[in-house]
Amino acid sequence: MKVVIFEDNSELADEMRTALTSASLDVSIADLNDVKGWRGELRADLVICDLDLDRWSYVDVINSVDPACRPTVVFISGRGQDLLSSAAVYTKSLSVEVVGLLAKPFSILHLNKIVESLALQGASRGSVVAPIGHVGGSTSQVQRYSTPFAAQPIYRSSDLLCVGAEVLLWRVEERSEEATGSESVLNNRLASNAVRLWDNIFFSQIAGIHDILTSYKDTLDAEFFVSVNMPWHIVTDATLFSRLTDFCSKQTFVEGIVLEVNEAEVGKIDASSMAAFSRLRLSGFGLALDDVGAGDAGLRSVSQLPATHLKLDKSLLHGARLGGKGAAVLEGMIAFGQKAGCKVVVEGIERASDLQLARFLGADYLQGYFLSGKIAWDLAIRNVVQSRRDGQ
Repeated sequence: MKVVIFEDNSELADEMRTALTSASLDVSIADLNDVKGWRGELRADLVICDLDLDRWSYVDVINSVDPACRPTVVFISGRGQDLLSSAAVYTKSLSVEVVGLLAKPFSILHLNKIVESLALQGASRGSVVAPIGHVGGSTSQVQRYSTPFAAQPIYRSSDLLCVGAEVLLWRVEERSEEATGSESVLNNRLASNAVRLWDNIFFSQIAGIHDILTSYKDTLDAEFFVSVNMPWHIVTDATLFSRLTDFCSKQTFVEGIVLEVNEAEVGKIDASSMAAFSRLRLSGFGLALDDVGAGDAGLRSVSQLPATHLKLDKSLLHGARLGGKGAAVLEGMIAFGQKAGCKVVVEGIERASDLQLARFLGADYLQGYFLSGKIAWDLAIRNVVQSRRDGQ
C-alpha cells in the first residue's frame, strides 16, 4: 500500500512515517506546493493531508489524486467544522469515494487503526473504512465497525466513530446509481450530517471531561473548570437536550464543566431556552457567555441568562492597551460581570503587558496564546494536576 502524507510538522510527519513504515507500507512525505496544478498525477492508496497547511489544501490534494486508484483520503484539521465540511462537500463533488475527517489532536494509535482498517478491508477499501472506535487510551477497548453501508440511497455519514473523545473518522457514503437531486440538496445533506457529527463530538467531550475531572476531583480545587462550546440547537432540540440532562442524572459529579454559548446567539433566547439553561445550571453545569463585547448583546445576555462565567472578547483587552476609555470599558465590564455573580475571563492575552493589565483590572481568569498554545484538554488537565501535586 502506498501512503502519501502532507504535513509540515516535521516531528509529527516523522512519527507517522515511522509508524507506517513499520507496517511494511510505502510511505512518502510530500510538500503541498509540489502538487499544486497537478491533475490526476498523484497515485496512492492512502493520502493524509493536514488541512491547516493551507485554507484550500483540500482542493489541491484532491485535484492531484488519480481517482483510478480509489484512494482513501484522510483530512486532518484543528480549525473546526467549517473547514472539514467544505472538504467533504468538495471531495464528493469530484466522486472521491471515501473521506476520513480527523479533528486534532490525534495520535499514532489512531493512525495505526486507520491503516489496520484499510488492510482488513483489502480490495474493498474504496467503499468502507472500518474499524475505528472509542479507544480512550487502550487498544483493548477498540470497538469494531464493519457494517456495509454501500446500499444506502444517497450520501450519508456513518455514525460518529470517536477515539479518545477528540478524534473522529467520518465516512461519507458512495452515491448510488438511483440517487437523484441537485447539488444544493447534496450540500444540504452533507451539512446536516456535519451537524450530527459535531453534536456527537460535543457529547463525547462532555463524557470524557467528566471522567477525567472525576478521577482528579480530590486534587483540583473548586475554582478549576473546563469550558466546552455548546451548539445552540442542543438547547432547542428536545432529543439532544434530553440526552444531555439524562447524562447529568446518571452522574454524581458534573461540577467543573462549563458550557459555552456565544454572545451572538443570545438574540435567539426565549422562555423555553431560558428554562433549559436553568435546568442545566440545576444539574451542576456552569454556563459561560463567550465573546462578550464583540456584539451588542453583552449586557442583555448577562441579565437574561443564569451565567456563571463571562468570557470577554479580546477586542476589549486590545482596546484597553493604550489606556483611557478603552481601559475604563474593560475595567467596567469586569466589575459588571463580577457584581452580577460571574467569574470573568479576559481573552486575548498575547504578551506580558496584556497579562499585567488584565490582572491589574481585576480579571478572575486569563486566556490567550501568551499563556498557552492549543493543547488537548486531557493533557491540559493532567498538566494542571501535576502542577498542583508539585506545589505550584
